[in-house]
Amino acid sequence: SGELMHLGRAEDLTSVLMAIQEINNKTDGVADDLLPNTQLLLSYHDSRCDPDFGFDAAYELLRRAFGGAGVHALIGALCSSASISAARLSALADTPQVSHASTSPELSGDDFPFFARVVSSDSLLSVGLAETTRNLLGIKRVAT
Repeated sequence: SGELMHLGRAEDLTSVLMAIQEINNKTDGVADDLLPNTQLLLSYHDSRCDPDFGFDAAYELLRRAFGGAGVHALIGALCSSASISAARLSALADTPQVSHASTSPELSGDDFPFFARVVSSDSLLSVGLAETTRNLLGIKRVAT
């Protein structure tokens, strides 16, 4: 999977912060029954799309966030290489991790039982692109 350029801006967390605020607001009539009796908190560490930083960030979140209590789940990383490092730790800590962008097929294996993603792996994406190219454009020979 190709690495995406790291953005590292505060705006990158806007949708996460908005979702947390919405879920935590139990009086606005919108999803008030979602996660009842739960107050979501956020702790953030940047993986910088780097395996070493991903490992360090996951460790900080799992062991040191919230005064040493750690987190109950990891979101990220953006890049597969950083997610792989974090997923190794999340598996050892029995802590779920979900990524919105990591597409490496390596993450689909049994080595990462606590890892989930909301995008397809590159192996499925390439097959889908090849099928689409063949069916829509009539191209008979496509390599992936």
